[in-house]
Amino acid sequence: MKKLFLLLKIVFVICITSYAPPAFGWGVSNHEDISEVAVENSVLVEKFGNFTKSNLGLGEGLGTTVAVDPSKNDNEKGLTPVDMVKRGAAKEDSWCWETDHWQEESDVSCLSYLGRFNHHYHNPLKDWDEAGLNDWSWDWLSGSSSLLWAQNDEQAWSWNNLREMYYEALMAIDNKTGQGGRKFRLAKIFRGIGHQLHLIQDKAVPYHVRNDSHARETVVTGFYQRMGGGLYFESWAKEENDQIIYLANNQIKPELDLTEPYEYEDELPVAKLIDTNTYDGTNPSACLSVGLSEFTNANFFSADTIFAAERYEEGDKYYFPYPEKDDTNLQAFIDERDLPLRHFESGDTEFVISLVADRMEIDHFVQPTYHTRSVSSGLGLYTKTFYLSERCHEDYVEKLVPRASGYSTELIDYFFRGSINISLPENGVYSMFVPGNEIDQDNYDSYENVFDSITLGVENTSLYG
Repeated sequence: MKKLFLLLKIVFVICITSYAPPAFGWGVSNHEDISEVAVENSVLVEKFGNFTKSNLGLGEGLGTTVAVDPSKNDNEKGLTPVDMVKRGAAKEDSWCWETDHWQEESDVSCLSYLGRFNHHYHNPLKDWDEAGLNDWSWDWLSGSSSLLWAQNDEQAWSWNNLREMYYEALMAIDNKTGQGGRKFRLAKIFRGIGHQLHLIQDKAVPYHVRNDSHARETVVTGFYQRMGGGLYFESWAKEENDQIIYLANNQIKPELDLTEPYEYEDELPVAKLIDTNTYDGTNPSACLSVGLSEFTNANFFSADTIFAAERYEEGDKYYFPYPEKDDTNLQAFIDERDLPLRHFESGDTEFVISLVADRMEIDHFVQPTYHTRSVSSGLGLYTKTFYLSERCHEDYVEKLVPRASGYSTELIDYFFRGSINISLPENGVYSMFVPGNEIDQDNYDSYENVFDSITLGVENTSLYG
């Protein structure tokens, strides 16, 4: 029996590694494109401050080559800040054994976790040290809260590690593209920003905030998904990437005070983008003053937590108090007071359960269908059940993607918030270095009319003060 269990475990690992990691949400292309839009609406671009050129000294702004990719051909090697952000957003889903030119050693133990993606979940209703994925029986498929992962300095791309890299880049003298140069250091920072953006964006996926690994998406192909009623969320999002990009450009930014220290534990204020620690399961909200995980958890279903408040007892790992039955028109459907919708083009009809809460409305919130199971008499028993159709995915992302993009831009703006305005004094001495008249540093004291200090006006003009 033990050998059989071991064999099944090996087969399971082979299956999931043949397709995708057991952490579902946006596909790689979705993360890359949402991140690119976030950058294009941040302080890094010319129309919003041009931080890359004015403050980081990158002469061509976001078009500056900051690094090269040794795996590419010569005419493809140049990597810009946007390229690096997109690379980081993609690589945050890496397996534990994956390394590359910018990360020579893995920072995830393969003895404990399959990969970085283990740490991409955050349930805002749990204490943070218990808020990670625990949908699995095996610890190596679970993980810590993504909020804690983002600030865990044992992983290469943590917030504090990025700030340290940022300081080293600003202090670097040379501006070469080689390792140790300022541009290469800046390239690593932009990549790290991509990693951080990935963690924010995953909070706009219901699976990632409701303890739902939804593992069958790993092994079930699109063909069989459609046979079962429609594509699952991640598969659908990959196919509808143009729609994701369009919605990402309709940004909705948070209204959070990131100047105040975080009162919960010792976490940094940037954690508020994920969780402000205000939603406690009794006060669902769609306002912009909550973390993205709080908004998504309280207002959307994941496939395995549909009507969880009615299906599970409080305290169960799949229990979530909202959205609840009374937030929807479900009772009207049960009482057969709601007629099915008819699509005039095709003539098809469908029943739709809508979210009709005061805080928010969603037309295709969940759809009813029928589940068949055999009974002892050999007859078929048909019972009503619910699923998230592709129309549901479409209506969900209209609410979720603009926030994923807007919260991502807010993270970028917060990271690059530091700026100083330096001005000449009203009265003082000015100097000019004349090329060719180099000073002998060893005999500096023998020179006349030279000085080693100057008075300047300095003002903190940072975005957040």
